[in-house]
Amino acid sequence: KCLQYWIELLESRSALGLDESKAIMNKMLWWNEGSIGTKKRQFSLAVVRGGAVDAVVSLKLTPDNSDFLSFLGSKYLLTTEYIAVSPTRATSGAGSKLIQAVGDLAKKKKWNTSYEPLKKIYGGRFYLATKV
Repeated sequence: KCLQYWIELLESRSALGLDESKAIMNKMLWWNEGSIGTKKRQFSLAVVRGGAVDAVVSLKLTPDNSDFLSFLGSKYLLTTEYIAVSPTRATSGAGSKLIQAVGDLAKKKKWNTSYEPLKKIYGGRFYLATKV
């Protein structure tokens, strides 16, 4: 529901958003959570402050078949597909903090990570946050 609300805010021009925000949010609306096959899951995480959602990230967890040892060891790969930031709090840093939290989660679970899809959106702004 927050994504739809943010899209409406952007359409009414009552809030400023990042370039591409509306297009990314529309893609995220159609992105389904849940099981997408054997050992594959899609889910979202959000930053919530003061009862308001600041940022949402869409993630995909799949078996890591990047090399033979990962395949044999049943390792997983956590891929960050999309990120959306509240148009009313676009400068709060919540998006970058959320990306860093995704990395922390993956490290804790011993999952490999991929942030490649982030290179293509928002001019790579959030991809840079993965390097911090």
